[in-house]
Amino acid sequence: MSDPKTLYDKYLKNKKYAFFLKQILEVGLPLEQNEFSYRRDGQAGTGAYMTPDADGNVRFYVPDILTGDIETYTYGQAPHIKIRDWYLTRWMVPKQTTTGPAKYTPVKGGGTRILCTPPVADAFRAKETIPILYVIEGFKKALSLWLNTGLPAVGMNGLTGFKEPEKPGEQEDVVRLRKELKEILKGCNVLKVVVVLDSDLFDLGKSKDKPETTRPNVFYRASLMAKTLFEPFADVYLAHPHIQPDKKHGVDDLLLEYRSVSAISSPLPKPKKKIKPVCKFKNYDKQHEIGRDLERAVRENKPGKYFGIYKLSALSDYKIKEVFHIENVQSFYDYYRQQLHQKPDKKFRFYKYTYKINADSTISQAEDDSARHINLEEINGRLYTYDSNHKAKEVANFTMMVLFQIDSEKDPKRIVQIKNYENVTRVIEVTSKTFVSLSDFQARLIDFGNFIWKGSKENLLDLMTVLFRHEKPAILLPTLGWSPLDGFYAFSNGVVTSQGFHPVDEHGIVSLNEKSYYFPAWSKFNARNTETYKDIKKFSHLPGSKAVNFSRWKKQFTTCYGRNGHIAATYFISSLFSDIVFHHKSGLGFPLLWAAGRPKTGKSTICESLLHLFGEKSDAIGLAGKSTIKYFITRFAQVRNGLVHLDEYSNTKVSKDTKETLKNIYDRHGYGRKSFSNDNRTESTPILSAALVSGEEIPTDNSALFSRSILLLFNKDKFSPEERSEFRKLRDMEEQGLTSVTVELLCHRQLIEDNFDDTYDQVFADFYSHYKTRAIDDRMLKNAAWMVTPVKILLDKQKIELDISYNELLAVFYDNIDRQSGYLAANTDIAKFWDIIEILYGRKELTEKNGDFKFIDDTLAIRVNRFHHLYSLEARKLGYEKILDKSTLENYLSNENYHIDMTDKKGRKKQIRFNGTTPLPALFFKYDALGIDLKGDPEPLSDEDKLREADMDTKGDDKVF
Repeated sequence: MSDPKTLYDKYLKNKKYAFFLKQILEVGLPLEQNEFSYRRDGQAGTGAYMTPDADGNVRFYVPDILTGDIETYTYGQAPHIKIRDWYLTRWMVPKQTTTGPAKYTPVKGGGTRILCTPPVADAFRAKETIPILYVIEGFKKALSLWLNTGLPAVGMNGLTGFKEPEKPGEQEDVVRLRKELKEILKGCNVLKVVVVLDSDLFDLGKSKDKPETTRPNVFYRASLMAKTLFEPFADVYLAHPHIQPDKKHGVDDLLLEYRSVSAISSPLPKPKKKIKPVCKFKNYDKQHEIGRDLERAVRENKPGKYFGIYKLSALSDYKIKEVFHIENVQSFYDYYRQQLHQKPDKKFRFYKYTYKINADSTISQAEDDSARHINLEEINGRLYTYDSNHKAKEVANFTMMVLFQIDSEKDPKRIVQIKNYENVTRVIEVTSKTFVSLSDFQARLIDFGNFIWKGSKENLLDLMTVLFRHEKPAILLPTLGWSPLDGFYAFSNGVVTSQGFHPVDEHGIVSLNEKSYYFPAWSKFNARNTETYKDIKKFSHLPGSKAVNFSRWKKQFTTCYGRNGHIAATYFISSLFSDIVFHHKSGLGFPLLWAAGRPKTGKSTICESLLHLFGEKSDAIGLAGKSTIKYFITRFAQVRNGLVHLDEYSNTKVSKDTKETLKNIYDRHGYGRKSFSNDNRTESTPILSAALVSGEEIPTDNSALFSRSILLLFNKDKFSPEERSEFRKLRDMEEQGLTSVTVELLCHRQLIEDNFDDTYDQVFADFYSHYKTRAIDDRMLKNAAWMVTPVKILLDKQKIELDISYNELLAVFYDNIDRQSGYLAANTDIAKFWDIIEILYGRKELTEKNGDFKFIDDTLAIRVNRFHHLYSLEARKLGYEKILDKSTLENYLSNENYHIDMTDKKGRKKQIRFNGTTPLPALFFKYDALGIDLKGDPEPLSDEDKLREADMDTKGDDKVF
C-alpha cells in the first residue's frame, strides 16, 4: 500500500477525489487501516476496502470469506463466464437502472456479497467464538461500526442480503441463509445475531401508486425472513437507532454525529490555501458509549439510550407484525397518524382496502370498497344479507362490535359488545376457536340471552371480515411484575410507570402509550370465575384507605424486627430491581434471604410481612411437603421481580434435588424440557423472582447453598406487651394494604438502572476495604453489595427517608457477614472432618497409642488411610450428603493454612514411624491451629448441642414477634 501521507496529498490536490475523501471521513476509516489481505492461487495480496475510480466514484472491494479471494464469476454460461474482482460502486450521482436510480450497484453480473469486518474474518479463520454478531444493511455502516466501536459486523448489500441469492431456474419461494453466514455462525459458535437497520424502518413509502402499507410490509417480511433463517443457529434480534422527528439515519450517521474528528483518521496535512471542508463534525467522542449501549440493549433485551431492540426469536409472526403496526388497520392508523393526515385527499390504503380519515379523526372504510366485498348490512339493530335477487334475509337479531382483540399465543380471544333489537347490551369474551365454529358461536351467544345467529358459515366469515378490520389489539401479558418490553411493572389490576399507578377499567384493560393491555383477573367478564384467578388476584395493588409511604412502613418494620428488619427491608428493595442486579457486570446471581430459628421466633412471620408489600399474602411452598420442583419453579416464573416464600427447610427432610434447585434459584437456572415439535427446540421455565426461605435449620450440610444466602437468625420467643403492641401496628398496616410502598419505590427504576454500575463499585469497595485483611468468601461480599447498592442510590438522590444511615447499614451487614462466615467456616467439608475426628477420639476409636496419629512437639502427624476410613464410616452414619474421598480429602487438607509441608533430605514427602509401625506417609499440621482436642479425654458434643451453643452467642440480638 502507498504511504498514507502521499495518498492524502494526492486526494487533497485533485477535486475529483473530494467525494471519496468525504466517504472515508464519514466512515471513520484511516488510510492506514484501509486494507485487507487476500490470497489468490497461493499468493498473498493486499486490497483496499474503499478506493476511488477514475471518475471519483467509490468502490468497495470485498473478499470472499470462504475462499479468501476477491475474485468472482460473472453470471452466464460457459464459455462466456468471466472471472474478475468483485466490488460495489457508490455513485457520486445515482446511476439509472431498469428499476430506477441506484446509489449502489455491484460489478456487472457479479451477484452480491457480504463484507466481513476484521473481527469477524479473524475469528472465522481462528475458529474463535463470536458471542454477538451484528448484520447491517450497508458496507459503509458495517465498516463504521467496526472502526468506531470494535464490534464484529457483517455488511449486507440490501435489506435481505443475508439470504442466498437465487440460482438460475430456481423457484422464487426457495429461501436459504447465505452459505458464508451459515459457516460463520457454525464455525464461530455465534449465540446472538443482531440485524441492524436504519431509523427510518417505520416510515411510509412515498409512492402514489402503492398502498401505504407497502414499505412497512417490506420491513416486516425482511424481519420475518431474518428470524426464520438465523433462528436455527442463534437467537435473533432487530435493532435500530432511535427514531427522531427531525432526522433519519443509520448506524454510521449516528456514530458520525457523536464522534470527534480526532478519532476518525490520521491528521491531514494542512493545505497551503484555504479550501472548503469536505465534512463537518461536532466535538464529541461517544462512539464507544454507543457501541456499549447497543451491546447492553441486546444483552438485556430492552431499549438502550441510542437503540431500539426487539428479540425476533421470542416473537410470533403476528407479534412481528405488531412491531411494524400492520396487524390491523386501527393500529396502523394510530401509529402512522401524523404521516397519514398529510394526505391531501385524507385517504389511505391498508393493503387492498381504502380508508378515509373523518373530520373527528376516526377512520372508516371508503364506500367504494365496503359494499363490494361484504354482503352484510345493519338495519334497526339486526343484521341482514341479500340473495341474488337483492332480497333481504335476517342472519342475526343483534349487532356486534369488537372492543379489544386479546393477543395471546395460548389463549387468543376478543372482548365483544353485542346489542339486540330490544337494546339489551352485553359485553362478552369470544375465543378465536369459537369464531370459526358456527355451532360454538351460536351457543356462546345464547348463553347471554336473546342473541340468536341464523346465518351460514359464509355469513359468519363476512361478519368477521367487517369486525376484525377495525378491532384494537390488547396484549395479555404472560408474566406479571417488571415487563421489559413494555417498560412498566404490572400488578394483576394495573401497571406502575414512573408517573405512578394506572388501574384497569371494568373490562380489565389498561391503555398506555397507544397500546392496550388486558388483565383478566379484574375483568367483569370473569367476576364469577373466582377459583381460576384466586391466586393471581393476590398480586394486586392494594393501597388501602390511607396509603402508607415507605418511610412510615420502614420505621415500623424495623421497630418490630430490629437488625433483621434492616437487612430484610434492604432485600425487599433490591428484589424490585432484581433483573438489574442479576445482570450486573460483577457476575450473575441474586441471593436467597434465609430466615432460620426455633419455632415461634418469627422466621416465617418476617417473610409474610414482606409478601404483604406485593398485595395479599401469597401461600408459602413447603419444601419438605409434596410440592414438586416443577411446581415451585413455575411459581418463580409467574412474576418478574417479586418474592416467593419457601418454608419448612430441613437439612435431612429436604431432598438433594430440591437443594440443588435452591442453588439454581440463585443462578436463575430454571426448568427446561424439549418442546412438543419436530425439531430440536427446547422450552424453559425461567427464574424471575427472589426467594425467601424459612425453616428451623441452616443449610450447614451444603456450603455452596449457604454461601448463596443472606442469613437471618431468630432466637427470641418471648415478647413484652410493648413489643406485641408495636407488632399489632405493623399488622394493621399490612391488613390495610402496603403496595403503596412498592409503587413509591418502583417509580425510581430508571434512577436505579442509570446509577447501579457506578454505585455498586463504591459499595463493594467499602465492603472490600473492611474485609481486606480477612479471608471472607467473595460471594458473600457481592451478595451484600448487590443488596445495599439500590438503597444507597435512593439515599444519595434523596428519594427515600431511612431510619438508618448508609454507614450504619453497612455495620449491620458487617455483623451479619461475620456471623454467617463463622457458621460457614464451622461447617465446611474440612471442618466437618475435624468434628468427626474429635468425636472418634472421644470414643477412643482413634488414639495415639494405637498408632493412628503422633505428636512431634507442637506438630500433629496423622495416618491418612486410617483417618479417612473411620471418617467415612461415621459421616455415613450421620447422614452427610457429601463425603470426601481419600484423594480429595488429602488435597483439601494439604491446602489448609495450618498444613505443614515436610520433606526428607531427598525432597520426598516425609515418612515417620507411628507407634509400632514401619515408616509410613503422613500429613503434618500445626496442632494449636486446628481448634480440636486430641490430648485430653473430652465427652464429644452432638451436632444439636453445637448449634445450640452457637445460637446462645447471638441470643437477644434480634427483635422478633
